[in-house]
Amino acid sequence: MFSLQAAAMATAHIQVTGGLPGDLSIDLNASGHQFAFDGPVPITLAPGQVIDTVFSYTVTVSETGSPVGPSTDHFCTPLHDAICDPTDTGFEQVLASFSVGYRDPRAANTFISVNEDDFAHRTPADGTPESFTQSGTFHLHIVNTDTASSHSDTISNWAVAFVDSSPLSPIPEPTIFSLMLAGLGAAGIALRRKYPVPLA
Repeated sequence: MFSLQAAAMATAHIQVTGGLPGDLSIDLNASGHQFAFDGPVPITLAPGQVIDTVFSYTVTVSETGSPVGPSTDHFCTPLHDAICDPTDTGFEQVLASFSVGYRDPRAANTFISVNEDDFAHRTPADGTPESFTQSGTFHLHIVNTDTASSHSDTISNWAVAFVDSSPLSPIPEPTIFSLMLAGLGAAGIALRRKYPVPLA
């Protein structure tokens, strides 16, 4: 029998529901990354029109602070302001981030005002264990500031999670480990009796 409690594994979970354009969900329980993008969804607002929508979210991250080797899986989000996987430190770490109401500011309609909301949490990569959970709501407020003309734009949501982890092989429980050592010792004695070491 082996003790699975000895296995180290960092995890990340992001769930965003409701609102415009839709839902996001990410689960990572192994070293690597995951990126989700929902949109773009076109919107057209009449002169002075306002859109209010609500998102509910839950974010959970956990890591044991165990040592890990250098990552070979590097990734950056395909956004105008890219978020990249954290720098290796030799310890487990998790980065979870998402945004609702995302627009590329280089192409955004200046008459459409959007209060983009975002979230980010990163665990300390210093060998200190951490578990973190947060739930809440984001209120997305969209306004056509032009009171004379209709205007269009696109809205998106995105989420990304990075997990830097190295699951340890399960190690035997102390009692099992003692029995294994005793067994190896007995096998060594039997071999020595069968094949005695010649005297010099």
